[in-house]
Formats: sequence, C-alpha cells, structure tokens
Amino acid sequence: MGMRQRERQGTTGERGASATDPGRAAIEHALGAAWLNAALDSTLAFVAVHDVDGTVRYVSPNVTAVLGRVPEDLTGPMSTQLVHPDDRDTVIETMTRVHESPRQVETLSFRAAHADGSWRWLETQVVNLVDHAGVHGVVTSSRDVTGRGEEREQAEAARRSGEERFRALAEHSTDILAVY
Repeated sequence: MGMRQRERQGTTGERGASATDPGRAAIEHALGAAWLNAALDSTLAFVAVHDVDGTVRYVSPNVTAVLGRVPEDLTGPMSTQLVHPDDRDTVIETMTRVHESPRQVETLSFRAAHADGSWRWLETQVVNLVDHAGVHGVVTSSRDVTGRGEEREQAEAARRSGEERFRALAEHSTDILAVY
C-alpha cells in the first residue's frame, strides 16, 4: 500500500497507530515537549512567559546559568527589583507597549541582578503572543551579553576621555587648531 493510500485511510504505515489515535496524539505531544525542552536546554538564553496581568507563568531552567537563580524564584508577580534602577523605566515602558499590541516584537537591553550580586547585561526579545491559542501571554527570550555591555562602557569611557583631552588641549593652547 502506498503512502498516499495509507494517509487517506488514516494511517502512516506505523504498526497499530493511526493519525487520529489518541495514544499516538499523546506520544506526539510528549515528543513535542521533549523536543522543546531539548531546544530550550541547548540555548544560552532563558525564556519566560508573562500573563497579561504581568504574572510570570513560566521561566526556563537556563535562567540558572544566566542569573544564578532557579525558575521557581522568578515565577509569580513580576518583580522589577531584579532590574537595575537606571533601566527600570525602559523595561516597564517596553513591556507595556508590547502588551498593548498582539504580535508586537521588540528588543531591549538592560541590566539584571545576578544571584551573586553582580549586574548582567541582558538582551531580551519581547513578543506578544496573547492571541496565540497555545501561549496566551507575552514571551521573553533573554541572553547574557555582559561582555558586549562592558565593551560598550569601555568604548564610551575612552570616547569621553579623548574628548576631555582634546578640550583641555584646545582650551590651554595658544596655537591655532584646525580639525579636518
């Protein structure tokens, strides 16, 4: 029997399993969950799902590698206490804006508190999937980009230092300076 004929009859050629078999559906669901867990475990990011009221419903286990915290510590009412005070307004504004528009996607960078007391720069993609039947929430995917944040700060400090040196030279020089 050919594949198309098996499909019309509701089977795929596997012994004892039809496409509408509830046992098969449960197995496929379990395999899908196993696949998703393997995919989430293999990334350096962590994923969180936020309800429309801001409650954090799910945090993937990779949060431990990124922030040194267990998922259970981060589920429940969303706390902005883990967000650096200088970044809180930006995070709140972005989350609010995304919550207001289905399928809205934004990316933001902010500092979050690691369990060891240090600050980690996170790059977070925020996606509104409130209208998605299987999600019903806002999904965030955050990865640690601390090295890039430190490089950015060092570059900014070097730029400021260069400007200060040039300004001091210009202010204290009796020569004519030309900038090309």
